[in-house]
Amino acid sequence: MMKIRSVIGILILIMLLSCGSVPTQEPMVKTVSYDDVMRFLAEDLTDQILYEPCKMVCWDFAEKLQQNARKAGIKCAVVTLAWEGSNRSHVINAFQTSDKGLIWIDVTGSHTPGVKGYDREIEPKTVGDTYLYEEIGGLPPIEVKLQKVSYDW
Repeated sequence: MMKIRSVIGILILIMLLSCGSVPTQEPMVKTVSYDDVMRFLAEDLTDQILYEPCKMVCWDFAEKLQQNARKAGIKCAVVTLAWEGSNRSHVINAFQTSDKGLIWIDVTGSHTPGVKGYDREIEPKTVGDTYLYEEIGGLPPIEVKLQKVSYDW
């Protein structure tokens, strides 16, 4: 009888300690068509958020778009691009579409209040390819050679 009470007590303690920490299940995400991705991007407002150095930067935009895509049931990756000869990098998104394959989207917003951002489609690249990096703030784009391309699906 004492063993049963101890076991029940331990089970109750475990249940109390785990209250509120039940893992939430992520919604099912799937690969969709190119048109579905474009419709999602047209409705998503992530690119309308103001770019603010040290507060809302490319990583934040890419992460927010990924979260919004997952909520919509669309598979989306955060893609980190690092280039040779620099410690700088840029973060964008990728969608694996069912009809057009992999597409890259740069959703980073505008740095100028009142000027809307846009979802810029970029041709996917691999390590060693050159990439035209468009700096926020009206600076001329620079061509860089990719040293690392990593996907976080």
